[in-house]
Amino acid sequence: MRTAHALKNIEYSVLRTVSMALLNFISRTVFIKVLGSEYLGINGVLGNVFMFLSIADMGLSTAIGFSLYKPLASKDYHHISTLMAFYRRVYQYVAVAISIAGLLLAPFLQYLVKSHNPIEHLHIYYLIFLANTVAGYLLIYPQTLITADQKTYKTVPFAVGFNLLWTAAQITVLLTTHNYFAYLLTQSAVIFLERYFTNRYIKKSYPEVSFETKEKLPEEDLQLIKKNVKAMLWHKIGDFGVNGIATLVISARLSVSLAGIYSNYVMIIGVVKGFLLLAPNSVAASFGNLISTESKEKCLEKSKVLDFITFWAFGATAVCFYNMLNPFIVLWVGKEYLFSQATVAIILTDYYLTGARVSLYVVKTSGGIYAQDKYLPAFQAVANLVFSLILADYMGVSGVFLGMILSTFIFPFWYRAIIVYKHIFAAPARGYFLRYGLYLAVVAANAAITAFICSTLFSAGGWWTFAGRGLVSLIIPNAVIFILFRNTSEMRQIIKILRQYLNSRLKWGTKSA
Repeated sequence: MRTAHALKNIEYSVLRTVSMALLNFISRTVFIKVLGSEYLGINGVLGNVFMFLSIADMGLSTAIGFSLYKPLASKDYHHISTLMAFYRRVYQYVAVAISIAGLLLAPFLQYLVKSHNPIEHLHIYYLIFLANTVAGYLLIYPQTLITADQKTYKTVPFAVGFNLLWTAAQITVLLTTHNYFAYLLTQSAVIFLERYFTNRYIKKSYPEVSFETKEKLPEEDLQLIKKNVKAMLWHKIGDFGVNGIATLVISARLSVSLAGIYSNYVMIIGVVKGFLLLAPNSVAASFGNLISTESKEKCLEKSKVLDFITFWAFGATAVCFYNMLNPFIVLWVGKEYLFSQATVAIILTDYYLTGARVSLYVVKTSGGIYAQDKYLPAFQAVANLVFSLILADYMGVSGVFLGMILSTFIFPFWYRAIIVYKHIFAAPARGYFLRYGLYLAVVAANAAITAFICSTLFSAGGWWTFAGRGLVSLIIPNAVIFILFRNTSEMRQIIKILRQYLNSRLKWGTKSA
């Protein structure tokens, strides 16, 4: 049953990711054509401000979700009711805290948005974002229940349907009013409707659960949630410092228009990254079971396979992005929305270095390694902010992303590998670092080879040239990786897994027929 739910969640996640990426691309195209890069930057900056304020939830949704697993498995609806009612009450306090913090931050908003011309109604836009965020915390809590129950796929039709409505409404409003204020109000209305109808469906799906019971949460649950929240808080702070700080630094130090240009790169890369993360995220629970039941040697062997998969996936896509990202943006919205190729190379270096470590993060979380590095994300966030601010003055946008790379190598790159290998595999991390260096060299070589071929054969513009770059970038890196590693244990295990999956799907299809 767990496998069936996992497969459904993955399949529906793919459907949701594809549909939302397509709709987001369409609406963003219209947004750029109508309002331009400055408003695109404002949208990104305000989104990142409230990503920072969302730290106030302290990872509570993750902690509650973890606490729900056992009572859901035993169908202890009384226990589930007390957890969900507690969650609802705490999120009401979180909503109040974010409201107060948001209002206190409002007077400093001008320091986060650097623009040649004064931006009218900026504080009104900010208050709409604040209202959306607060309303989200008041409405989102039931969705943790269906996620913990491994039935997220049941809410995908709501998400896709309302995203379609959202896109149509946004495009209509933009083309008829050319007004960012109207755009935001439309967004607010559709988000509210989606959450309202999704919550109503969830509550009807769990009639045995009382979301508003007055009964107190048992002390044992409360202590476990507090423990997990304390660990998750530092990780949330670090996540923002690593992933959310770039847009704010670019906007405050350079210009809000550059932040808007950067948001296009984030959107395109983020879509691909979302797909690539589906596989490692889906095996986290299985790896946790492996760690608890198998030998350390076997766990290490499987982790090497996961390392190889993430190297291949993020390495091959990084090469594709290097050769295709700027040409695509030119064809899509024009040359005025480009970063230099050198800046793109730095962005993609960070993309690959971070993506290649996803396998290590999966092993770490599956093995319950939280306390050993709970302060690490915060240290990285501080280093990232300092480096980005300093280097932005000397190198512009490139300096912001170089700061991200430097903060990665100073803190999490080496220390996280050491603690994972020590506590889970009881082995030195030397082999991991050697593999990481080898894989990085292969990616760099693939990028150099394909870039030379593309610049020689496909230097002109146009869609046909873009398609030619795509073929070169797709075929050569994957062929090189396959040839170089075809005789390794990792490659043989991947081929075995693919054969097993294809055979299972063929058998399933035969039974269905």
